[in-house]
Amino acid sequence: MVLVKHDYYKKKSKQAFNRQAAYYDHDKNGSHARTMYPYILDKINNLQFKNILDIGCGTGEILSAVADYNGVRAYGIDISLKMLSVAETKIVHKAQLMLGDAEKLPYGDCFFDVVICNDSFHHYPNPLAVLLEMRRVLKAGGTLLLSDICLPNFKRVLLNMFIYLSPDGDYKIYSRNAIRNLVKQAGFVSGTYEKVNDNGFIVCAHT
Repeated sequence: MVLVKHDYYKKKSKQAFNRQAAYYDHDKNGSHARTMYPYILDKINNLQFKNILDIGCGTGEILSAVADYNGVRAYGIDISLKMLSVAETKIVHKAQLMLGDAEKLPYGDCFFDVVICNDSFHHYPNPLAVLLEMRRVLKAGGTLLLSDICLPNFKRVLLNMFIYLSPDGDYKIYSRNAIRNLVKQAGFVSGTYEKVNDNGFIVCAHT
C-alpha cells in the first residue's frame, strides 16, 4: 500500500510538471521557485566545487547559470521529460540532464561536491529516502543546499490536512524542526536553516 501511495504522488507530480513546463518560467506555478534562484546562486557562488547536481532541476534556470562556471561539470535530474526538454534549450549540452527518480539517483557513491534541490522537496512521498540518496552521492565534505516553501504553523498544518487533494502531487510542507530532523536522520552533519523571503527556506548541510 505504501508503494502504491508513493507511486500515486509521483504520477501526479510528473503529470503536473509536464503540463506546466512550457509556462513554468513565467506563470504562477513557478513563481516560488523563481524567488529562490538568487539565494541558491548566492550560496553556490560561495562554494568551491568541481561538479554539482541539481535534483528536480525543472526548466534548468539554476543549471544554465552554473554550467557556465569555468571547469565545473553540471548535472540535472528531473521526473518530468517536458521540463528537461525546456532545460535543454537553455543549457544546450553544457550540462548532463537525465530523466529519473530522486529516490534512485543514477550516480555513483561519493561523486558530487555539491547537491542542490530547489522547490521540489515537498513533492517527495519518501523524503528520507531522497535525503539518503543525496547523502550517498555526495563526497566527504560535500554540501547540500535544500530550499523549499515554509509557512506559518497554523497555515502549514491546515494545508497539510488537505494537501492530498492537490492535483500537482504535493506531499507535505515541512516545519523547521521537521526538515532539520530529516536532514540529521539522513546522516548530514551540522546544517543551517535560513528563512528567506516571506515563505522560503534554505538548509545548508554537509557530509
